[in-house]
Amino acid sequence: MTVAMDAPLVRAMRTVASHGAAQATSALSKWFNRGVRVSSDGFEAVPLLSLNAAIGDPERIVVAVRMPIEGEVTGEILLTMPEEVAMTLCDLLLQQAPGTTQSIGEMELSCIQETGNIVASAMMNGLADWLGLTAAPGPPTVMHDMSCAVIEPVLVQQAAAGDEVLLSRTDFLMDKLWLEWGLFLLPSPESRTLIEARGEQESSQRVEDALNG
Repeated sequence: MTVAMDAPLVRAMRTVASHGAAQATSALSKWFNRGVRVSSDGFEAVPLLSLNAAIGDPERIVVAVRMPIEGEVTGEILLTMPEEVAMTLCDLLLQQAPGTTQSIGEMELSCIQETGNIVASAMMNGLADWLGLTAAPGPPTVMHDMSCAVIEPVLVQQAAAGDEVLLSRTDFLMDKLWLEWGLFLLPSPESRTLIEARGEQESSQRVEDALNG
């Protein structure tokens, strides 16, 4: 279950996601040394109580990268993917035949961590550029566990910040393979206020431009 954000914020966050995906496409193409495409339709607000349902079976094994956002914009970004998607991604990155990766070890986790860092940083930069504020990535943490174990700390932490998180379902295309990730934007209460205020400002500007056009 998702809840509707105000229309100005929906439009604004779609722009943020699109800009971040474009930056991620460029950065990952260099990282993989081949053509990559990352796309996102925007962010949707997901109530904390529905968060596990939003990402599927809570006992499903996932790989996730969690990265703090530091600067004038603060919070966290969490990128999650099913274990099988992570193994497919490792095969692509290591230029191995499909199905070569059968388990997730230190090398695979390192690959996922760096890939997640690139994607999360791009989305974060897109948000910072739109807000006109500074933001810098903190040290990423990679996790390999059941979905519920990955999400539980987020539920506890975000409960103090609000009753919902922002989720972007992000697609990754390479070698004709589509891989879907879940990217969660977890702004601090102060940063969420900045995001909402910026969305309202952008909406007011559109109205003013239309009246003066």
